[in-house]
Amino acid sequence: MKSGIIDIFLDAFGWVLGKTGLFALAILTGIALGALGLWAGTMSGIGTFGFRADKPILEHITWVGAILPQVLLMFWAGMLFVRSEAVGAKHWGQVVAAQALLLVFCCADAMPEGLLPRMIAWSIVAVGIAGMAAGLRWLAGWVQRRGEAHLAHLEEENALRREELKEKYGTVSVGARELGIL
Repeated sequence: MKSGIIDIFLDAFGWVLGKTGLFALAILTGIALGALGLWAGTMSGIGTFGFRADKPILEHITWVGAILPQVLLMFWAGMLFVRSEAVGAKHWGQVVAAQALLLVFCCADAMPEGLLPRMIAWSIVAVGIAGMAAGLRWLAGWVQRRGEAHLAHLEEENALRREELKEKYGTVSVGARELGIL
């Protein structure tokens, strides 16, 4: 039980700040994964990374066109991620994947010419997303197994308590399994 209004406010602000921190971590992880793919693709090709234009202003406009979708994704995903109470590890992984894929998609034209750099960039991002998804599935399974073990422990304690009450007072009580709830 909370001791006062200050504890309630601290919990609420901590919850919002924690979700905001997880969202920022998702964005940074997605950017890092996409940047790793772009870097590896650039290193495998001949040339440098950057949009090529005959006038400098066109190059700057192209950079803005590549960065603007990233900002819109961050804003949209941030609103959903931070405001929702049902966001979990699956949603975190979706934000990471969307950020990485969008970064590679928007900046693919800045890579050196040729098919090999683009294939390497997309392959690295795909492998990174697959690895992250496998890690998140493992985490979800671990949380599920931990919850099941805790529930089994509570069921054992409740059964012992029912036996103790039966011996002490002669009352018969039933658990959730006997009632058909679990």
